[in-house]
Amino acid sequence: MALNLKTGPLTALFATCTLAVLQGIITLCLIKKAGPLHHRLLFHDRMKPTETVDVTEGPTGKADRSTPVQQIMAAAESSPLTTHVLNTGDGVPAARMALSLHRLDSKMMIWNMMSVGTTNEDGRCPGLISRQAFTPGMYKLRFETGSYWETLGQTSFYPYVEVVFTISDPDQRFHVPLLMSRFSYSTYRGS
Repeated sequence: MALNLKTGPLTALFATCTLAVLQGIITLCLIKKAGPLHHRLLFHDRMKPTETVDVTEGPTGKADRSTPVQQIMAAAESSPLTTHVLNTGDGVPAARMALSLHRLDSKMMIWNMMSVGTTNEDGRCPGLISRQAFTPGMYKLRFETGSYWETLGQTSFYPYVEVVFTISDPDQRFHVPLLMSRFSYSTYRGS
């Protein structure tokens, strides 16, 4: 549903701030509401824990009307950005960890949420972003590490990990893994 407001600097600022607040609420709800096996978007309660949803608009500027599962499958096949989370303390993949992908709006200097998801049993989260939505800019992957460790009955020094990176050539493939333990983490750019 679109609001029919006169456009101007205050309207744009209000709309951007409102979107940022809603994104924060969705992220908090994912973290607070979801149990270790049931990270789901609130507006689609039938998703499997390893699915992600691209919350951006399609190339025409209109929201994609295909089903969420169809969007997920298409994005998983062609996602130019991948991640893999490994629990190096226990030597296992970090399964069922909530994460989100954001892109910086360089004009407003706020992070826009692009997608949310949960790692699968192998610690991977396929379909983070579609090739069409992957444009040059600054991105952030946010991993909910504190919640992950809580599900294992352990505490962690880091409540979350944010990995910020710049994409200048979106035609390449990018792999951004997270290697973590309760008291350390590292990452690198793979392909």
